[in-house]
Amino acid sequence: MKERTDSNDGGSQEWTRQSILYFLVSAFASVVNIGTRPAFNLVMPFLPSVICSYLTGMVVNYLLSSRFVFLGKGRSSASVQVIKFFAVALVGLLINSFTAWLAYNVLVDGLHLSLHWWFLDSSLAAHLIAIFVTFFWSFLGHKLFSFRRTGQLSRLVNFISRRNS
Repeated sequence: MKERTDSNDGGSQEWTRQSILYFLVSAFASVVNIGTRPAFNLVMPFLPSVICSYLTGMVVNYLLSSRFVFLGKGRSSASVQVIKFFAVALVGLLINSFTAWLAYNVLVDGLHLSLHWWFLDSSLAAHLIAIFVTFFWSFLGHKLFSFRRTGQLSRLVNFISRRNS
């Protein structure tokens, strides 16, 4: 596969390409996220199971995004990417958890709204709402921060790596 020179600074075609690819990668990671929550829910309450399933999907998202979406020579080193990716994902986890809690507890319990859509139970509907809301933060955060060389963090990680070698 041909490597692009600086995919994160490209024009509108590159944004469109990355948006579509990130949507597909996120959709797959969301299936992993949604698919693992019921298993986690067998051994823990709703919110911790949402957090664990989010983390599982996040690992899948990182592996696929770094391989297929955000390409280029202008990227940070892999160790810096991981640190920045997990920083963005941690904020995404907070957004995801708060949105899931809000959708499940406030809308269902507080306002007594039914989130039963078609075949979805309320917990799955709340989880899907949270994933949808988090998607926008994640794409922009990863495009503009995680996979972009920013300099300072790269220098710090390289400095620490050289000192420990």
